[in-house]
Amino acid sequence: MAGTMAPRRRGMVRALGAALALVLLACVVIGVQAMLADPAIGDTRTPATLSREGLLVGSRMQPARIGYDSMSWPTALGTVTVAVLRADLAPRGAKQLHEPTVHGGRCDQRLVVQLRVSYLGSGTYAPAEDLQVQRMRTPFEAVDAEPGLEELRTPLLDPAIELADGSTVTGDVLFTDPAGSSARGNIVVSTAEGAAVHVDSGLAGSGRPPGC
Repeated sequence: MAGTMAPRRRGMVRALGAALALVLLACVVIGVQAMLADPAIGDTRTPATLSREGLLVGSRMQPARIGYDSMSWPTALGTVTVAVLRADLAPRGAKQLHEPTVHGGRCDQRLVVQLRVSYLGSGTYAPAEDLQVQRMRTPFEAVDAEPGLEELRTPLLDPAIELADGSTVTGDVLFTDPAGSSARGNIVVSTAEGAAVHVDSGLAGSGRPPGC
């Protein structure tokens, strides 16, 4: 009897070991996928100077605070400073987002993000040409903001906006997701030459526009 039990135990141990190895491998794969999706990982552009000091401030693990922290990057002719002021599910900050948009039976929700951009330097600074705003839609996907030129009252990425020395503009960008999607993902801001900075969206969950 003892002789037959020992092989069974060894078989169970092998099976358990194999299962644990598969779980560990899956965790590693998921972790790598999440890292590869992060715009800030491996970013070799010029790091931002943040208004709040800290080794990890502005990273995915410790994002900057929405409405409080600002970030600055050098440009070719000066310095641009950006602050993410707020993030809201539509309709706030929009003129045509009070009704749901339906495409092929799918109802979309809109996330409007307000930013303040200031410029010090020679020449002019055009946010539409240099500023990049993204959002971590999921831990594995970063999506670009839409200019929202037709939907937003004050679109930040309007090509007509050019900042002279000492000028500041406050405007919005737009993200579109299927209704009910999580709105928690960090906002990620960068410039053509400036490294990405994570900002906490300040939103706790998801929303479903009226009529969806």
